[in-house]
Amino acid sequence: MNRHAEHAAVFATGLAILAAVIAGFLIPLTGLLAFAALLPLLFVLIAVGSVALLRIRLTRLAEDEKRDAALLAKEQPETSLFQAGESGDPFSLARSRAQVERYIVPLIAPLLGLALLYWGWTLHRDLPWTGSTPSRLALSGSLFGGMAFAFFLTSRFLLGLSRHPESRLLRGPGVLAGLVCWGAALGLAGALAEHFGFSLADEIAARILVGATLLLGAENLVNSLLALYSHRRERQIVTYESRLGALLVDPGILTRSVTEAMDYQFGFSFSQTWFFKILQKAVIPLLMVQATLLYAMSSLVFLGPHETGILERFGRPVDADTGLDSGFHLKRPWPFETVRRIPAKRIQLLEVGFEPHPGHAHPEVMTWSVPHYAREDVFLVASRSALAESETNRDAAGVPVSMITVNIPVEYRITNAYAYAYHFTEPDQVIRQLIYRTVTRELAQRELGDLFSATRADIGAAMRHALQAAVDRHALGVEIVFFGLQGVHPPVQVAESFQSVVGAMEEKEAAILEARAYTNRVLPIARAFALSEHYEAEAYRHRRAVLAEAEGERFVKRSIAYEASPRVFRMYHYLDMLIAATAPSRLYVLDLPAEAAQTLWFNLEEKPFSGALDMAPLLFEGGH
Repeated sequence: MNRHAEHAAVFATGLAILAAVIAGFLIPLTGLLAFAALLPLLFVLIAVGSVALLRIRLTRLAEDEKRDAALLAKEQPETSLFQAGESGDPFSLARSRAQVERYIVPLIAPLLGLALLYWGWTLHRDLPWTGSTPSRLALSGSLFGGMAFAFFLTSRFLLGLSRHPESRLLRGPGVLAGLVCWGAALGLAGALAEHFGFSLADEIAARILVGATLLLGAENLVNSLLALYSHRRERQIVTYESRLGALLVDPGILTRSVTEAMDYQFGFSFSQTWFFKILQKAVIPLLMVQATLLYAMSSLVFLGPHETGILERFGRPVDADTGLDSGFHLKRPWPFETVRRIPAKRIQLLEVGFEPHPGHAHPEVMTWSVPHYAREDVFLVASRSALAESETNRDAAGVPVSMITVNIPVEYRITNAYAYAYHFTEPDQVIRQLIYRTVTRELAQRELGDLFSATRADIGAAMRHALQAAVDRHALGVEIVFFGLQGVHPPVQVAESFQSVVGAMEEKEAAILEARAYTNRVLPIARAFALSEHYEAEAYRHRRAVLAEAEGERFVKRSIAYEASPRVFRMYHYLDMLIAATAPSRLYVLDLPAEAAQTLWFNLEEKPFSGALDMAPLLFEGGH
């Protein structure tokens, strides 16, 4: 039986060497990446097949040597060189086998693991993933198909022999032959897809094979580490065998493991019952149907009400102008087509200038001397007063800037899903950096007092327009909906000093306003007094001028009247002067008889009259 195992190991190793030579020859000839990615699996198969061949051959030779020694000891018991039970011969095959098992075999798994990891990383780094142009696809597909068929038969043959205890070591090469079969089938699928126009099929197949190489290398390292803590004195060391590959190549191992466990738990041959046999026959088809259904479900796409989908075929968008709307859609299964979800119908929020507390907690009382958030950024603003002082005083060493902390929430909406998804890898970070640049530029042009006044809303609007222009220049495909300047305050470290400065500024403003109030109170009174004096002087001037003009006019009129009748003029004026002279006093002349007994009644009320010529004789009651 061991000779059959040796021949099978030789055949598997030779077939792997032949396939590796053919693949190496076809790599530059066809340009297919799958051939280069398949070489590590062939290399592992060659190495494991050689180790299995060496171990099986040494085991057979050691058994032959032991049998020959026993036969010789039976024929010549006294003169034989090798006595039964003697184990100290340094040149025996049994000792060589023991040394190989003890010193060489444990190193196979870690060496293979390191080699596979390095080879896989080298392929990932050096293969022309984007510039390869496959050719001779028909020849390549034929060779891949032949390799898949040959290694499938080899794998099944080796795994069948490995079920015999004497050929247990063939299980490792059998599993690896199955993996090479799967790799060749994958290369065949890639070549056929390339032939029918799927340009990325070979690259996908090669990436899957490189990933399998890295996974196989990592598994060998893990198995070698686990073997250090396992009890293996009575078991053969097979750490280089792939358990993961066995699940893919020989799924029956699952049912056998379950069978052994159930037989042990129930205490009888549960695996021989009719129920378990039916279950064993149905479990693999059931798992395959479930796997097929799960894979088919990758063709179903459900987009939420706030989402827009972009259909990608082998990583490239199918239609950049139109996207998938909300609802249900069908596509080709993964990895042929995928849908990239973009939240285009939802307002996105970016918070710049601060990092919120865990759980979005806030301090109970927010003052300038209390941090508003866990971390707050500091920006520079202009200081025209300090600049004017530095221009007047050349000896001053102050920097004409001030520091300010601003909390800025920015809301935006995606208007072009394609530009947002494909122009930049991380569009949110690009928008964040543009916000920082816009805020830094705008604040450097503003006065500190402007941020604490009613112009803050205008500054926020100007920043929003500047940010929208920057976003449009970078073709990010978003619209800035809101740009807020909130939580404007000085840094916490200088808040108390800033409050002192603000208090002094408020006192200064109060003094200025008080002086303005005094000015507004005194100046109107002074202006009114000046206007009163001015108008009185104007009235006096006007009165004197009018009186002088009237005097002159009266003189002219009197002169004319005098020339017309001098005697009457003189008499009129004489009487007029008499009236004017006697006006302050009253003179009453009474002419009464000496012995008349009469009652006199005097009415001393003034009676208006125009002149002496209007006077009439006084009539007394009872008089004459």
